[in-house]
Amino acid sequence: MILRCVCIVFFALTICFSSGLQAQFNVIGDADDLGGDCYQLTDTKDFEFGAIWSNELINLNESFEAQFQLYFGTKDEDGADGIAFIFQPISDNIGSAGGGIGFSGIDPSLGIVFDTWQNTDNNDPTEDHITLMQNGDLNHNTALSPAVTVDNIEDGMWYDVRVVWNVNTSELNVFWECGLLLSYTGDIVEDIFDGDPMVYWGFTSATGGANNVHSVCIDYISFLDGLSDHQICEGERILIGGEANPDYTYSWTPTNTLNDPTLSNPEASPTETTTYILELTDGCQFSFYDTVVVFVTSIPVSYT
Repeated sequence: MILRCVCIVFFALTICFSSGLQAQFNVIGDADDLGGDCYQLTDTKDFEFGAIWSNELINLNESFEAQFQLYFGTKDEDGADGIAFIFQPISDNIGSAGGGIGFSGIDPSLGIVFDTWQNTDNNDPTEDHITLMQNGDLNHNTALSPAVTVDNIEDGMWYDVRVVWNVNTSELNVFWECGLLLSYTGDIVEDIFDGDPMVYWGFTSATGGANNVHSVCIDYISFLDGLSDHQICEGERILIGGEANPDYTYSWTPTNTLNDPTLSNPEASPTETTTYILELTDGCQFSFYDTVVVFVTSIPVSYT
């Protein structure tokens, strides 16, 4: 009898900034899936509401990083109302339109609100501004952070945003166009979600008597399993990465069993089970990490 190594190899090569994210979201209201991990939340129509929510719960007792791009349209003085990045425990939750930005009324919740319209009843600044808020309350007098004003963002440009939650320090940082914009320290699991760390995450937007196109493109979410592990037979080779993104550079370790550790999708030929670590570096020189385990099966050949 001859014993041979038989392996099933799964070619799941999408990484978290490529098209693999599309099936991860519920698309709600007026939102549309544009493809390529991009979504339009509202169009240039009055009183629209759109949201996308993750299909699966994430655990806020674990650290995470999220990077995405936001688009606020081209109308300035007559454009409204903005976008919110939110954590909440009900995946199909819908807040109010207009100045509520789809966030108002979602309780409990934690939201980073990018507001482009001054609502005096909420004590809004005159300028476009960004604020950390809780439980669907958009009144700036009860916000978790002071409003940080920014230059007009309804200018047809895409803006890079990075959100980092460090569970070890209980610190939430928001980076805007490579610079630190907001920083908050607190036990968000206990203080906001009554000790339950399991939440959905997503984006909401809304228009009222004024409107704008509001869109989001998602680049990187660390709490998604972006890269798949693989199983091969001894002596086989396999591609272990994903589709290249020109906005990132790639660095894999260990390097000795890879054909090129700077590729997004290098060929690996390990002789034993190996864990590969991928470091992604973006244009702001922020680094993100993912891992791939290649399991190597070795069955000796015997004859009877």
